[in-house]
Amino acid sequence: MSGPTLEADVRACKGLVIDASAASRNLLSNMLKDFGIADVDHADKLAEARQMLARGRYDIVLCDYHFASEATTSQELLDELRRERVLPYSTVVLMITSEASYAKVAEAAESALDGYLLKPHSAASLAERLMLARKRKKAMRDIYAALESQEYELAAQLCIDRFYQRQEYWLNAARIGAEVLLRLGRPAQARELFEAIQSSRPLPWAKLGVARAQIDAGQPRPALRTLESLLAERPTYADAFDVKARAELEEGELDAALLTCRQAVELTPQSMPRLQKLGTLAFYMGEVDIASRALETSYALGVNSKLFDFQSLVLMAQIHASRSRLSGVQMCMDSLAQAARIHPQSVRIGRLLRCTRALESMLRQRHADAAEKIGELAAEARLPDFDFEAACNLLSLLGRLAATRAPLREAEEWLVPLAERFCVSRAACELLAQSAQPEAQHMRNIRDAHAAVGEMARHAMQYALQGQPTETVKQLLRDGSRTLNGKLLELADLVIKRYGEAIEDRQHLGELTAELRDQYCRQGTHVKLGPAIGREPGGLRLP
Repeated sequence: MSGPTLEADVRACKGLVIDASAASRNLLSNMLKDFGIADVDHADKLAEARQMLARGRYDIVLCDYHFASEATTSQELLDELRRERVLPYSTVVLMITSEASYAKVAEAAESALDGYLLKPHSAASLAERLMLARKRKKAMRDIYAALESQEYELAAQLCIDRFYQRQEYWLNAARIGAEVLLRLGRPAQARELFEAIQSSRPLPWAKLGVARAQIDAGQPRPALRTLESLLAERPTYADAFDVKARAELEEGELDAALLTCRQAVELTPQSMPRLQKLGTLAFYMGEVDIASRALETSYALGVNSKLFDFQSLVLMAQIHASRSRLSGVQMCMDSLAQAARIHPQSVRIGRLLRCTRALESMLRQRHADAAEKIGELAAEARLPDFDFEAACNLLSLLGRLAATRAPLREAEEWLVPLAERFCVSRAACELLAQSAQPEAQHMRNIRDAHAAVGEMARHAMQYALQGQPTETVKQLLRDGSRTLNGKLLELADLVIKRYGEAIEDRQHLGELTAELRDQYCRQGTHVKLGPAIGREPGGLRLP
């Protein structure tokens, strides 16, 4: 082979070539084999590539940019898979492009890809691109090693040093460093780094990073202003729509968030995570037709994919139940039963399966059996791993059973503690209330519980205003440990940090607060639709 040669360890690599043209696939495959990469797979459609990347691990991916018959581009697919942790960050991804799409891919390469090649290209130019991409990953090996050993403080400092000293690959390091700072819960520092990147080189992901840091810092309204500016410049930036929907949710603007989710899906109609977020939000807002289309589409794209969220099956089952389609409920139940067999240790999948079984019992008019299953779920409502999703599902079942001739007497006893625990924001309250449809009284009780939590916080803070911050912390901990409300526990932590030495028995109260937060605030107080199966939109997949 002429031109630069690859390292000896490349022979152990596994490659994937994605191209609609058989001639191009063969050409690229032969080039890789000439480099010593014997194990090379092929895909001629993006749907096929999606499945292969979701199920297997590849060291090198070569992908054509344009697929004329596809609704999305390969760059959008690869970015989605990278974002959702399906495509490891260690995988080298090279995009192959034509003259017409060169500018767009060159821009994308700055953020999501490892490189690009312009057609026609030689074996030597391909080898050079691969060599440079692998060199970059090796040069930043210390950063990845720190991340993999969970030494996040060290990783962040290594990235910051490389950025400000303008060492090799400083831009890549800065982006990783900002992501680590967000993970460490230091949004102010992350924003500072994103803004420094933006000043050095205006990049869409850096501006989006500023908005993400603003949301994490509890500033959704300023984040929306940042996002509106970004979308005016980049109206097709799908990740920006994802983050905008998140900010709107935080503001309790559910209608606006739904519209934004729809816009994100219009841009990337085969994005499984976006379809499921749209379907989930639409379901809770009573837009059943929108929810049904989005969730059914994601199911058709690949129920066995790593990107498919099993919560979608519960929502689909509820839609089928509302339409008295027993076969649809059974299909969802069977899919969850299969998932439970594959993941027998998953508490989450087990709960989701029990939800669908309760729905089946209701459709079969076995109300006592349904009540028993719902009661089993309610008995777990104070467990640390009983999350917002589980609460929404339980409230949906209670609301549906209340509409039958066999309502549960215990429903009121279960509902208020659920609402007190999970009403951590206006958005959370509204989603919980919408989950309780069609039972209007349940919806009122949830909103009343949210108001009661707010009053608890205000009552506790009065002590601090009177010069008694210790009593504020104690009151917040009393109410927080009783309700398990994350907002109250987070507030207790903030008061301890703000008043410092003025807090009597600060160490003991701090330890108690930290213990409760570790158990019941793992997901924070931000509303999230679906599990955290990947990076935040606009971010990077970190080891």
